[in-house]
Amino acid sequence: MTDLARWHADSKARKNKYAGEIEKVCGGPPGQSAEVDAAYAARSVERLLAAGPPGCPLDINTGIHDGHTGSVPVGHAMRAFNAVAAPADRLSDAVIDELETTRAVPEAWRFKGADPLHASRPVLLRKTSGPARLTVFKGGHEIVHEAALTWLEAQARGQPPVWEVSPHNPPVIGRKAAASGK
Repeated sequence: MTDLARWHADSKARKNKYAGEIEKVCGGPPGQSAEVDAAYAARSVERLLAAGPPGCPLDINTGIHDGHTGSVPVGHAMRAFNAVAAPADRLSDAVIDELETTRAVPEAWRFKGADPLHASRPVLLRKTSGPARLTVFKGGHEIVHEAALTWLEAQARGQPPVWEVSPHNPPVIGRKAAASGK
């Protein structure tokens, strides 16, 4: 979840346990007081991301069915991407709302390539902006471990993001950095 007040509303609408738990941590529901709203804002990642692009590569992944079969609607990941993406690269609120509601990616936004690291969970949408990438895959609230760990292994401190990695073409940059202790 990137916006705790939004996730509170999502949780209330889905009638799951999280809204009550969030209220205990933040001192009540959003809108109760300025102090409570400040507690929600302080715990929301979106606010931190909006402060500027991260100093390291950021790979945001989410399943299209999350929020329907999982607890955090897919739009949270998209809004996290929007918080760090260049304005021209952001997804519109209309596209985010459509994806959350229909669980279908509009034709114009569909990923046209193939990603062997997501063979078990095909990529439906992928956008990159500077050091950030958003991947929406066919799945729910889960991690595609091979894709996440292989991508992470390819990254090196102080270097631009390495987006193209595969199980058949192991990341060289990350391994060189790890071997040299950087």
